[in-house]
Amino acid sequence: ALECLEYLVRKYRVHAYNVHSVLHCCLPYHRTAVFRKIIGILYVRGTKWSWVEGLQKTDSAFERGLFTKQCIRNQAFLNFVLQTTKDNAQDNHSSSGLTSFLFFLVSEYVDMMTTISEAL
Repeated sequence: ALECLEYLVRKYRVHAYNVHSVLHCCLPYHRTAVFRKIIGILYVRGTKWSWVEGLQKTDSAFERGLFTKQCIRNQAFLNFVLQTTKDNAQDNHSSSGLTSFLFFLVSEYVDMMTTISEAL
């Protein structure tokens, strides 16, 4: 899979034009060294993913709590997580790794929030 992603980066520059999709497929692997490399090559400046720029400079593993805190701070990321969770739950061929990551992320978000609005 990594070789396929490398090909897509070289041939189609997915790290620049499809940041959303690249992050979508890589989020379940947030604790791996490969994820850190992928984060490092993404062009996120000026996009809704610009908060990832801070992560590009670190060499440590990314814990799920980091993404939970980002859900609290960033409504666009929260909307992405909720929509992706909903889409994955309805998809018969969804990735179990992504599904479990998103459900844990949503449950941690709900646990950290003191109030939850109906609009969510």
